Amino acid sequence: MGMTIIPKVKEERILNGNAVIHRVHWLFPEETEDRLRSAAQALFPDDPAGYPVRVSLLDTESQAYRLRILPEGAEVEADCAAAAFYAMQSLAMLHRLYAGTIPCREISDAPGLPFRGFMLDVTRGRVPTMSSLKAIVRQLARYKINKLQIYIENAFPFEQMPGRP
Repeated sequence: MGMTIIPKVKEERILNGNAVIHRVHWLFPEETEDRLRSAAQALFPDDPAGYPVRVSLLDTESQAYRLRILPEGAEVEADCAAAAFYAMQSLAMLHRLYAGTIPCREISDAPGLPFRGFMLDVTRGRVPTMSSLKAIVRQLARYKINKLQIYIENAFPFEQMPGRP
């Protein structure tokens, strides 16, 4: 099968069977950061009766992860919270692609670069609202973009700006 996850993962191996995911039950280590738990809730609200997804963190900073999707549950082994977030994004992307019935697979991935960015030029166009900026950040996060640079030359009349009318 062709590419199913964007950006393309380093390794993807198709396994036997399908995982039917309508609801998810997140199983995190006790010391997991609240922001990772919140990100998981935003993707799939936690339901104790749902498909179990066990997340383990290795506490390094390489951003590498392994996602194993099996009929009885999924396992995420991540080097850090960011890597776990990227694995959850891959699971959500597959969920959307296969409408909840995902062919079982094992994915191993790590970014080629530690920083993957996007520059938004608001100088020559419309200045985004805070809610539209948040929507842009959420969309970039889906694709594992971890830096956003906003070019704002002359877009905002700062009070401290010399020569301001």
